[in-house]
Amino acid sequence: MVFVPPPLSVSPATIPSGAVGQPYSVTFLASGGVGNYRYSLALQVVPGLSLDSMTGVLSGTPTSGGVYNIRIDVSDSASATGSQTYTLNISGPTPPFTLSPLTLPNGTAGKFYLSGVNASGSLLPVTFAVTGGTPPPGLVFTPIPNGITINHVATAAGVYQFQITGTDGSNRSVSQNYTVNIAPRRRPSPTPSASTRTVWRI
Repeated sequence: MVFVPPPLSVSPATIPSGAVGQPYSVTFLASGGVGNYRYSLALQVVPGLSLDSMTGVLSGTPTSGGVYNIRIDVSDSASATGSQTYTLNISGPTPPFTLSPLTLPNGTAGKFYLSGVNASGSLLPVTFAVTGGTPPPGLVFTPIPNGITINHVATAAGVYQFQITGTDGSNRSVSQNYTVNIAPRRRPSPTPSASTRTVWRI
């Protein structure tokens, strides 16, 4: 018989509304499982907000008004999962363009990393820059037309939070906060030495 763990619960039941240009923060809590919980955000992008996968805190400064349907997915060390869907109302104007993706992939120290951020919905060229926080050391951010590439080799493990901003030809800007977890370098297992055998001759 295969054991299927019961689904995890996610709280709170509802989340507060926010406003464009105003700091926003809400903490999601998983329960009913074992070990450490991991959190992820699904369904819709909320420009300006990012979810910390370790703490379950959704925070940042919203940059686009609207009604967003988001889902918080959780998992534990026993592979149990759960989710909760929310409606997040952000009051205020809609920005001239959006940035994607919502989240960036994690990486490993000493290994090559490749990702990027792009603008969509803009009628004018958009230039990009890192405008806040601390990116992972060793990664190179290279602006390209309507986007920015992120590559090279991360040199230090840690959880890094930073902000990327796109600015169009009319000097209108949109920012997005990102969190990237760089795992420690994997050390190779030591190669067992050949055993030495002594032969005695009589």
